[in-house]
Amino acid sequence: MRTWLVSAVLASVFLGGCASGDASDEQLGESPTVPPASSAAADPSSTPTPTTAPDPGVAAATGPELELSEATLRIPEGWKPDPTNTADILVATSQDPVKYESFGVVSLPGGGQPVDAQAAQLIDFNKGRIRYKRMPDTYLGGSPAYLLTGPDQEVRGLWHVAIGGPYGERNYTLSFTLDYKSQAQRAAVVDSVLASWRWK
Repeated sequence: MRTWLVSAVLASVFLGGCASGDASDEQLGESPTVPPASSAAADPSSTPTPTTAPDPGVAAATGPELELSEATLRIPEGWKPDPTNTADILVATSQDPVKYESFGVVSLPGGGQPVDAQAAQLIDFNKGRIRYKRMPDTYLGGSPAYLLTGPDQEVRGLWHVAIGGPYGERNYTLSFTLDYKSQAQRAAVVDSVLASWRWK
């Protein structure tokens, strides 16, 4: 499970160039981490839309604390971290017996790659598997980050959210796979993890 979750993220980070994905005309729903007023999707090859400030009223996740080389974060209650986590790759899964839900973070050297390039690579790499759309940019611990969201094209009912950007000398990518049907439920999970993120 761990290998499947992080392989796409790892590969996309190593892709060269700034290939841009084609935006789909199909409506995919609102972004799970921005208010409805800011939820119009942006073409992934265009200049990013204004960054949405984090909502100070969002409660941080209260599950186990996970530690990266340059940051700490918490996962939701009822989620379990992978015992083989490292300071550069973290994975956690929901313990819900019915739904498959997971979360991963990959931190790799090579900071300074523009947010636009990282987002375009992830969209391009996942063509045919995830129908990502670029949403208004957000923040990761106060640092600007891209926000991608879209449905899984192979497993009906799964929804993916990817958030990332450079910080210091490293590039960070957070990846959520959620089985929630409601935009509000997806937002509750993603926003709580983002609210818990702290740079060291």
